[in-house]
Amino acid sequence: MEQKEIDWHIAKAGYFSASGIKDLMSKSGEFTKANIAYLYEIQQQRVSQEPEPPIFAKPMQLGIENEPYAVEWVRENTTLRVLHADKDFTDKIFEKTDYGFGASPDAFIVPAEVDFDKDENGTIYYNSHVIDNISALLEVKCVVGRKECNWYYSPTVPFERKRLEAFGEHREQMAAQLLAYPNVNIILLLKYRPQIDENPWDLKPVLDPDRGLLFEFTRDEFGAYIDDIKDRIMFADDFLKQELDPDCVNDYYKIKK
Repeated sequence: MEQKEIDWHIAKAGYFSASGIKDLMSKSGEFTKANIAYLYEIQQQRVSQEPEPPIFAKPMQLGIENEPYAVEWVRENTTLRVLHADKDFTDKIFEKTDYGFGASPDAFIVPAEVDFDKDENGTIYYNSHVIDNISALLEVKCVVGRKECNWYYSPTVPFERKRLEAFGEHREQMAAQLLAYPNVNIILLLKYRPQIDENPWDLKPVLDPDRGLLFEFTRDEFGAYIDDIKDRIMFADDFLKQELDPDCVNDYYKIKK
């Protein structure tokens, strides 16, 4: 790993993250086994002060490898000015709150005319000036499974139907990203068909227009869900700070409820 990748993992340790929010939320409000397992994960990070060990699942590795291509795809196929939250900044971004939560958007959309402070290599310093000028967040999701790929890239499925499906799939993470950036009202979701080396028939360039589906969602579309996520995180953060056993979280939840 590069040093800023190491620093990013260390910075995330002990924080609930946007990518993990799906493991914290439940329809009933009570904590499921998956929710409790996530509490134990964050608890262990806080106790050990160590990040979780890296996961080497194939879909995740494809996502990591293809994310720079996906960000470049947006630059190539739209007129948007895109700043990759990893490659274009001196540090890999993890925006922290004061209630045990942080988020790492894949990229930011910023006005073309705004200048930012840079180091001698032209890499941008992440500061309040950057944050104040973010017009939208960008989340990248690689489409890996054959069934998912066939459906999303079908010419007979209406775009709006694909948009609604993508919203349902990634609502938790997108809402959590917006929670970390309260002044940003738009989040873009790119469904990107990754380049897979093992597929000898995939000969399209990585920036080919057919590889991407770009969806736009506004803060208003999430309704009260962003506030629900914040309440859930604050409850979970307070619970862990009291050094209580996560297996007993539902008893505590009933009292607080």
